[in-house]
Amino acid sequence: MKRSCFTTWVTALAIVGLCTATTRAAPPDLAWTRLADLPGDQHSAAASIANGKLYTVGGVNPSGPPEYDVTRIYNPLTNSWSSGPSMPTRRYSTDSGVIQGGGRTELYVVGGYDGYSGLSTAERYIPSLNTWESVASLSEPRGHEIMTAVVGNNLYAIGGFNNGTTYYATNEMYDRTANAWVPKAPLPFTLQAGLTTVWDGKIYIFGGNNTGGYSDKTLVYDPSTNSWATETDIPQHRMYTDAATFGEYSYLIGGVPGGSPVIDVYDHVYHTWSTASNY
Repeated sequence: MKRSCFTTWVTALAIVGLCTATTRAAPPDLAWTRLADLPGDQHSAAASIANGKLYTVGGVNPSGPPEYDVTRIYNPLTNSWSSGPSMPTRRYSTDSGVIQGGGRTELYVVGGYDGYSGLSTAERYIPSLNTWESVASLSEPRGHEIMTAVVGNNLYAIGGFNNGTTYYATNEMYDRTANAWVPKAPLPFTLQAGLTTVWDGKIYIFGGNNTGGYSDKTLVYDPSTNSWATETDIPQHRMYTDAATFGEYSYLIGGVPGGSPVIDVYDHVYHTWSTASNY
C-alpha cells in the first residue's frame, strides 16, 4: 500500500451499491466515518494492512528531527490504537507493503528520509513475532516518496527522489528467497509521489511529479510481461497521497494542488473517469 500522510484522525470507507450482470452500475459512493484518533501527529508515514489491522510506521516529528521510528497499530474490532516495537531506522516519506513469506505475514518498509539524508535501507516487521529486522537495501537511496506495490506476493519499489536534485525511474522487485532486489523495467520517465494501487495483477500509478512538474498520467506496470503502458490521463494532478481500489474502480483521494476535495474515480474496465461524493 502506498504511503499516507496522517494527522490525528483516521477515516474509514463504507461502500454501497451493486453491479448486475446485465447493467453496469455507477461507481459506489463513499461514506465517511470518523474513527479513533491516532495517539499523536504522524505526517508522511507509511501505512499498510496486515492480518486485519492497520499499521502506520515512521513519519515526521512535528518538533523536528530526529524523525519517528514508531509502529502504531489500529484494530478495527476495538476501534483502538496500540504501539508496536520501534523500527531500527527512523524514516519518513517512505512506503510499505505486505507479503507472505516463510509461513508468516511480513510488513516491509523501504527508502525514505531519516531527517538528514535519503535512505536505501529496507526493514520488515513480523507481527507474529512482534519484531523488526533488516533486509537487503535498495540499489540506491531513492529516499523521498518512493512508491511500492505488491503483486503475486512480490514487493515492487518504484521511482523516488533524493537529496533535492535527483528523480528516479528505477523499478526493483524484492526476492525474498535470495534477500535481494532484482532490477525490472524502469518507469517511462522519472517520478515520485504517485498514487499507487493494484488491479487485475497490474500496478497502477496515478499522477506524481518530477522535474517537469506535476504529472496527470496513468501508468500501468504488468509484472507478467515486465512492461509499462499508459491509460486515460487523470482529470487533475495529484501527488503525496493514495488510491483505494474496490472491485473495478479506483478512488483518488486528496493530493490535489490547491486542495480540491473532489474524489476522482477510475473505471478499470472502460478506462473512464467520474467523480464520487466529496469528503
